[in-house]
Amino acid sequence: LRQSMVACAVAGGVIGWGSGIIWCEGREDLIFDPLGMRQSSGRPAYVIRFRAALGHLADSQTDALRTCSGKYLCLGQSPAGTTPTMTAAELITFGRAHLNGGVSVTGERWLSEQSIATMQTATAQIPSSSPAVTTAMGLGWMLGRHNASGLRYVAHSGGTNGQCAHLRLFPEYNACFAVLLNRSKPDALTAMISQLTEVVTDIKLDTGPGASAADIDPAALARYEGHYQSYAGDYRISLNGSGLTGTFDDAVDEEDRFSFSLVPLQDGCFEQRNANNASMGLVYFSEQDKLQRPQRFFAGARLYQRVNR
Repeated sequence: LRQSMVACAVAGGVIGWGSGIIWCEGREDLIFDPLGMRQSSGRPAYVIRFRAALGHLADSQTDALRTCSGKYLCLGQSPAGTTPTMTAAELITFGRAHLNGGVSVTGERWLSEQSIATMQTATAQIPSSSPAVTTAMGLGWMLGRHNASGLRYVAHSGGTNGQCAHLRLFPEYNACFAVLLNRSKPDALTAMISQLTEVVTDIKLDTGPGASAADIDPAALARYEGHYQSYAGDYRISLNGSGLTGTFDDAVDEEDRFSFSLVPLQDGCFEQRNANNASMGLVYFSEQDKLQRPQRFFAGARLYQRVNR
């Protein structure tokens, strides 16, 4: 899997070039306005028009909250999702249009049924953060299936600047929910998603890793040490007496760092645990070089590349 944010930005440029307008205008003309999303924006100049929540970061030692840097992300990456802001209600409005086969809440055709179906068709399998779920990638959507119940969902998550969000659709139930948090706390988001899924579908998701630690020679773990990087930030992983541990530094807020440990489950697959030993899901190493060192690290639905040779 390679999720290219550059490719998303280029695609947005192509749409703008083909329609004769800039991407921000295109998003408004093609998405926000037809769906009646009046409190949604992707322009810096519009921020003061609406009430907005600033992201918060937690101190790694005391858990005390502080506001994030407030940096406005690059407009050049706007087609990849860096700048849109909206209310939870309008995120639901967007989700309902997809549930309704491309028809807005006013009954007007927005997208064709074929376009909606294509977006929700798997194009590639992706590693799952839990063995309880099988995941794939559609066009812009993450597609999931709960293995035990067969429950199918369509979703997308995002996180930046001390914030995280999630939109999840259940086509068979004609239902969806949205979660917006102005604090960077993925474990809280995961818990809320599980609880809301149960409320909507009466199905309890067992999304914990549910696997025992593997007995792997510590010497064999040395090949996983390294510096892995993507546009989102930097993972630095090292081996010490307690096993594999590491830190993550956010690319936007330099002070947003968290520590973690990696518990081996099988070759290339680990459970990531935070400083409180709570599970953060499964992560994966792949694409070994001649020295058997992995060149890719997959965590949080993002792919990181080894940068130290």
